[in-house]
Amino acid sequence: MSDTMEMNIEYDHKKLIIESWLATIAYNKQLNEKINSLSSREHQIIDLILDGKLNKEIAYELNISMSTVEAHRASIMHKMEAKTVAHFIKMYLYN
Repeated sequence: MSDTMEMNIEYDHKKLIIESWLATIAYNKQLNEKINSLSSREHQIIDLILDGKLNKEIAYELNISMSTVEAHRASIMHKMEAKTVAHFIKMYLYN
């Protein structure tokens, strides 16, 4: 392989690494903005979800109705643009 080809491959590799790094920074910034858009009550709900609590346990612990818990969970999923709870947890913990 010629020196020029090796230099091109090395350049392409470095370019991919930089592009990946920049994409990660942009993704983290978007995640931070989404997480910062959540209310303090939504953060409380998230903490309890991460503790493995069921909706009825969350409702009891926070002294709110189950439908309120469900509404908060729906709002969290919408704000975070998460398709599933597992997707949301991965995003939240990734940040």
